Amino acid sequence: MNTREVELRGHIIDSLILPRALDIIMDMGGDFQILEIDIGKRKSDPSHARILVEAETPSLLNQILDELGEIGASIAEIKEAELQRAPMDRVLPEDFYS
Repeated sequence: MNTREVELRGHIIDSLILPRALDIIMDMGGDFQILEIDIGKRKSDPSHARILVEAETPSLLNQILDELGEIGASIAEIKEAELQRAPMDRVLPEDFYS
């Protein structure tokens, strides 16, 4: 399965951006998981959602991401892992995290 994370920010509930994004994903044959959602408590408070978009093929995923970008979704950047030598056997580099 091909996946990519997207973010929606702003008034995503009252402007119907969140339901439109989910409709786009499903209508185009993709699937999604809502990884995180934070809904503002007042009308003036912005909301935020992180969504994992899934598609059968890389080209379908790219088509879905293009459509989501049209409604303001931010596509999360894929970062490459940084490799370092350990200072000695059985010791991790100083700034290692997992």
